[in-house]
Amino acid sequence: NAKTNISFHKSVITDIKREITKLLTGSEPPPFKLYDKDSVIIGLDNFQGKYVYLAFCNSFSYYCIREFELLKDLNSRHSNHLAIVTILVDDNYQSMRDLLKANNYSWTFLHFSLQPEIIREYEVKAYPTYYLIGPDGKLLASPATSPLEGFEEYLFKTMQEKGDS
Repeated sequence: NAKTNISFHKSVITDIKREITKLLTGSEPPPFKLYDKDSVIIGLDNFQGKYVYLAFCNSFSYYCIREFELLKDLNSRHSNHLAIVTILVDDNYQSMRDLLKANNYSWTFLHFSLQPEIIREYEVKAYPTYYLIGPDGKLLASPATSPLEGFEEYLFKTMQEKGDS
């Protein structure tokens, strides 16, 4: 709590605190509202009560494309308690639709164009970048491990600790 009566100082302190803590484990992740492949606006609140594995990718990244197959497998086995959400950072919305049309990816893909600042808000520096959000809407892993780095094991351990397994 700020120990000042000057409203400008309070505002600056609040902004600094938000910036420093925004991606800490246990905090609420930055909200978003983005278009899916059917031009439906989707946000984190659409996945309340589920674990959310949030991925930032682009379809031109070898690493992203390689991990899409692992995400496909994760989704087929864990969709009852895990929502996989991929925010695609491709140049245009149509490239996302083309990618989904050409592949059998059945989890949620969103395009960043409606809210391009989402990249800065999640401090994405490379693709893919992952986060795990709990059923309570708070960050559990920031960043999270990738599917290749043992995400599934981490998810099971986390669910067990929280009594969700």
